[in-house]
Amino acid sequence: MIPKKFDNNDIFKYDCFSNLARTLNNETLGFSKLSDYNDPFESEFSTFLHISNTEKRKNFMASDVTQKKEQDVWDSYQRTMDWINNYFSTKRVTCFSYSPIEPLMWAHYADKHKGVCYWFDKTVFDQNYTSGDVVYSSSLPKLHLDFGRTKNTEVERHLNNFIFTKSQSWAYEKEFRFYISSEESVHRFNPEALKFVILGMRSASEVRKVHEIVHSFNQRNGVNVRVLYANMSSDRYEMEINSMTIERFAIHCPERKEVDDFDFWQIGI
Repeated sequence: MIPKKFDNNDIFKYDCFSNLARTLNNETLGFSKLSDYNDPFESEFSTFLHISNTEKRKNFMASDVTQKKEQDVWDSYQRTMDWINNYFSTKRVTCFSYSPIEPLMWAHYADKHKGVCYWFDKTVFDQNYTSGDVVYSSSLPKLHLDFGRTKNTEVERHLNNFIFTKSQSWAYEKEFRFYISSEESVHRFNPEALKFVILGMRSASEVRKVHEIVHSFNQRNGVNVRVLYANMSSDRYEMEINSMTIERFAIHCPERKEVDDFDFWQIGI
């Protein structure tokens, strides 16, 4: 059995089986816009607009602000928000996990355990890509703007944090991300960064095809990627990664214990 603790340099990409041949033959992984992810809170944040002029601040925060009181403040704020939205729209992101044994990840991103999980190290993409751990929080990240003073270049320094911040609800994903400014939805990865291809618990019928695809990948790139298998634990709601398919055998045969004649709890009467 492969150890349950993995090196911090190991990252895992869950995917459907139907993408395996294309992924390994083309040596590419998919990237998406933040707006295309299934979390509506992606890259959301709370804005704090600091206005030094007391009268302007009072007028801007009035209940009828939609009537565009303090037009210069409103326009400045709107320009900044438009710039931020455009910034995010140019980014393409791909996501990994630090764990290949999370059942929910297999269920959500690997076709209900019928898919695969790619075991990479962090050299999968070069230094042109920004990467980092996702931070999970119960609060949205905060953006502070000083009216008339804050420049877009200053705002940009905070946007990296927004891309790497998600709700605490997603913490089970243990996510690691790469992003880059691009219009392309697929990007080539470093073939030497791929270490294993893990088959899901419901992918047994595809074993031969997987080995053929992986063998072709190895021959073409001069590497030695191996196929591993996700299996059920025999006595816990957990997964294991093995070098072979293990049939779950859940019968346990403990040694018989001598018990007192009157110990009905242990005898089971």
